[in-house]
Amino acid sequence: MKKLISTTRFRSYIWNPDQIQSQNSKSLAIELLFPLKFVNFELLMRRNYNQKFENKSNVRFGTVFPINNGKFFLSYSTAIKNPSFTERFGFYSETFVGNPNLQPEISISHELGFSKSFHQNFNITSSFFYSILKDEINGSYYDSGLGAFTARNKERNSYRRGFENKLSYSAKYYNFDIKHSFVDATEYNSSVKSQVREIRRPKNIININFDFEIPKFNTFVDLNYRYQSVTEDIDFSVYPSVKYRLKDFGTLNLYAEKLINNKLSIVLSVNNLFNKKAYDVYGYKLPGIEGSFGINYQY
Repeated sequence: MKKLISTTRFRSYIWNPDQIQSQNSKSLAIELLFPLKFVNFELLMRRNYNQKFENKSNVRFGTVFPINNGKFFLSYSTAIKNPSFTERFGFYSETFVGNPNLQPEISISHELGFSKSFHQNFNITSSFFYSILKDEINGSYYDSGLGAFTARNKERNSYRRGFENKLSYSAKYYNFDIKHSFVDATEYNSSVKSQVREIRRPKNIININFDFEIPKFNTFVDLNYRYQSVTEDIDFSVYPSVKYRLKDFGTLNLYAEKLINNKLSIVLSVNNLFNKKAYDVYGYKLPGIEGSFGINYQY
């Protein structure tokens, strides 16, 4: 049932932030592994028992085909996420009204990929995925009858499809890896009656990580660069709402640790090393350069 309760009998309840609420849930899970000569099977089943929602089961089925220094793998899984207390009961008087009739979100995922190692220190991994999200909860829905924002289940499915690729190389004193993720995430828009791109979700994310040791100085250094492509966002503070296009950006982070002796070390951490000015949410700047210095001592 997705209809909001908005009768007079329930109005004082859903508007009242001074509440004591509780919820009980239990789960029973079993995992089965079947290792064979040319293939491995994995089966995970979980039964969820809920006080407020229908009892449902999650399942995950995976298959791995070993190859020379690598493997092919595929999986199918389902998952359930119950509504949060805030989404159900509000607790923010006059600004957000809880919806006690929310239903859990249900996701169905498929994945196919492979992993291969070369010369013991070079590895490549690639995977493709496709998932469906049913009864997704919209936590910023404006209900004109209530005159406030509330939460409700979306009537149509949302979809995620994409792929991930990772290359990694390991040596005696250093490691390098680069990971690229592409996600095409869409949701149904009732105004245009079709699937549209989800806001605040970049299609491309690239992570480059390089760490190395300097044995002579007992020092470890880790450098991480993260890039995300153009995203879209909506300014909900005005009516009608306005869509904005946020620029792509990248940030560099640094972590360094020097070992003084077997018990004492000093640590330096710097985020957004070049003080990049950017937005990943409209109206909220990324934190500028941040640094911390610490001393670790083990008894």
